Amino acid sequence: MSGKVAIVGVGQVGYRQRIDEMDFRELDFEAASRAFAETSLNPRRDVDTFIHCQQDFWEGYSITSEYSPDQLGAALRTICTVSGDGIQGLANAYMQIATGVFDVAVVAAHGKPSEVKSLAEVYELALDPLYHRQLGLSVPALAALEARRYLEERGLGREALARVVSENKRNALKNPRAPYGADISVEEALARPETYSPLSELDFAQPSDGAIVFILASARKARRITDTPIYITGVGWCSETLMVENRNPAGFDYMRVAAAKALKMARITRPARQLDFAEVEDRVSFKQLQAVEALGIGGKGRRGFETQIPVNVSGGSLGMGDLLEATGAARVYEAVMQLRGQAGAAQLDDAETCAVLSCSPPITASCTTLILST
Repeated sequence: MSGKVAIVGVGQVGYRQRIDEMDFRELDFEAASRAFAETSLNPRRDVDTFIHCQQDFWEGYSITSEYSPDQLGAALRTICTVSGDGIQGLANAYMQIATGVFDVAVVAAHGKPSEVKSLAEVYELALDPLYHRQLGLSVPALAALEARRYLEERGLGREALARVVSENKRNALKNPRAPYGADISVEEALARPETYSPLSELDFAQPSDGAIVFILASARKARRITDTPIYITGVGWCSETLMVENRNPAGFDYMRVAAAKALKMARITRPARQLDFAEVEDRVSFKQLQAVEALGIGGKGRRGFETQIPVNVSGGSLGMGDLLEATGAARVYEAVMQLRGQAGAAQLDDAETCAVLSCSPPITASCTTLILST
């Protein structure tokens, strides 16, 4: 592989609890239109490869990728489908460009949970049908088991979770793309009754509709396309076994491995000093604590759980919502806006390098990490 790869254009639409006026094709088209409007690129002429991230289960019918090319401008063009999050699609695009075969790639991801009749039933299809489904295991129940074991092993209480909820929802109030912003104190979060002990309803991100499109280019083309390229300097991913009983309930090795690979590739040896901020997984509050620990930017300290750099200043998924296969892409989008200096009221001073870490739901134990830099 040769050369650097940069994000040169971005577009998004949403996020809202419900977007009834557009179907997923129209969401993708609008996000793609906004991304291409940032550049002078013509999708029919200037893009070498397209990647769309979606799952048939969420759409409700088979081979939904067949409906993806048109709205991206990719009809009769090279396109592949990643059955996973948009952040995984970005890793795929990075590799395609880094081979030297392609110069420009487009990655699209969307989520429309408002159209899914039962999210819980779809998630349960990821469980082993012989051993796990018969136990009545669910994503919230599994998350609660992992959260309790993690808190116990770290000697932490629910206050650590309440701080994540409070900070992320308050951060979201500064972000116009975050529908779940709220002024909730740590004490108020702690007072909420536990629904899946030790987790309350506030510890889970709520569904959001939206779509995101990225345009990536090789370094030799990036500067011709934009004055503000955001370079992908590190990539890492890892998945653990699907068999829940074979995993350490408090472990998050898949996050550690993915983070370590990305940091090593970006030549970051002291993350707390070399990273300016991070956008990380928080669809369940305790996952943010694990992500921070995996990246080496925080952990248990004298005052409970401590973070050494700003984390999820966008509001994270707790503030912006769970966008299904666009959730990790949303973390990347917010990081790009921050690095460009376009984060509005949430803008940090001198933000030049960041980490983005996103995971799949606890059932599948999969993580992807990107290091981005100006």
